[in-house]
Amino acid sequence: EGGRSRRQNTTMRRLLVFVAVVVLVNSEDQGQRLPLLRSVVEPRIGLNAVRIHQLEKRLEKLKEEIKESEHTRTVDDIVHEIDARLYHVEDRMCPDDEFQCLGNAQKCISTLLVCDGHKDCDDGSDENEHEYCDVTPIKPGRVYSGHTHWHSCIYRMPHASTLTIKADIKLKSFGARRLVKADYHNILHVHDKTVEMDFPVKGYFNLAKRNLILFDEDEHADRIAAICHFHQTDHANCTFLQEASLNVCGHSYLSLQ
Repeated sequence: EGGRSRRQNTTMRRLLVFVAVVVLVNSEDQGQRLPLLRSVVEPRIGLNAVRIHQLEKRLEKLKEEIKESEHTRTVDDIVHEIDARLYHVEDRMCPDDEFQCLGNAQKCISTLLVCDGHKDCDDGSDENEHEYCDVTPIKPGRVYSGHTHWHSCIYRMPHASTLTIKADIKLKSFGARRLVKADYHNILHVHDKTVEMDFPVKGYFNLAKRNLILFDEDEHADRIAAICHFHQTDHANCTFLQEASLNVCGHSYLSLQ
């Protein structure tokens, strides 16, 4: 009877997993999928089921794109694109404030554990010196230039801007963040006159997210902060926010000079 009971329990668990995955695949509301799976099966099984379903859709889409490419891309190009889509861009399962390990691990860790000298991911991707632990974007002496467009907070016409990195300070026993000092220079044209404005700024670089967060050194009620995300080592998308309200004020796209 004991053996029969164990077999029945095993059968029941398998049935529950099967039902959960079927509901997951047929559900149109993706926001309700993970809570359902987590209430029935182990979190890792649920995440893997979601991943399989998403991979199937990604691969079908890629097959269509490959057919339409008219052989303009090489095999290496296609392989790199598949890898980027599946593991780096479109298939992220972790919350915005966490780091997702690469490969098939599907493990989420705190951004504070990235580049701290200890491998917390099974594949060691959190300590990858050539990707996440690379501090090239904030190397002192680097100058980025572009144009800034304001939407609110302050009234200014689009203008040229430059960001010059002055200092990169490594913190002892805390490798996940780097202190940064820089100068933000604006060139405005007002009533046929050229007006140049310099703002000394300071902040930190979040290695896991590749975000540079900067604040005006002078603290005041309407102080504006900049969050610059580096997609590559020589390009950054910056969003300007009012520190007190977090209202989005403007955007800027910067490239290395």
